[in-house]
Amino acid sequence: MSILSILISRFPNNLANATFSPPPLTALAPLLDHQRPVVRKRAIITLSQFIPISQAALFTELLKTKVLPNLAPSASLEKQRTTVQLIAAVARHSPTQIAPVLSDIVPGILKAIQKDDEELREGSLQALEALLLRCPTEITPYLSSITQAGNQFIKYDPVCITPRYLSPFDLNLSIQNYAGGDDEDEEMADADEDDDDDEADE
Repeated sequence: MSILSILISRFPNNLANATFSPPPLTALAPLLDHQRPVVRKRAIITLSQFIPISQAALFTELLKTKVLPNLAPSASLEKQRTTVQLIAAVARHSPTQIAPVLSDIVPGILKAIQKDDEELREGSLQALEALLLRCPTEITPYLSSITQAGNQFIKYDPVCITPRYLSPFDLNLSIQNYAGGDDEDEEMADADEDDDDDEADE
């Protein structure tokens, strides 16, 4: 996949005029379900690079078989994570092809962003960002919902989450330590300076 990615980056016109059997989208799509995350990530990158030179029918097939089913609420978290990452990559490389199907995609992303999964939430926000930047006109009907989601999570601070096993005393101590990190560093620096002064006096 790394070689394919390099070739499509360097020679897009040559590959666009070539005929492949099977087509790159058909060959790469099954790798989105690979058990290794690094393989899925590379498949996302390579697929998104080949979509601009692929036939519209192949992209439609990819949507029907991989994107829409794996964006459904019933899909596993792992598949949803992969799918929102793929949507973001496709939006960056082929906005004109993904724009007509935003009505099928954006509602699913807005549902995924509410799942209690940090990686899925981050990926969903990145996908929405890419769609906003690359498909500003087509995504207009969803601006209100996207803004609402942004306002909801801009207030989110993982440092303020209280683990169930943490007592109020431990929580207070943790907050003090977190807030006083700079003071501790300054105290350590002052101590080092005092040691240097003592050595100089000797």
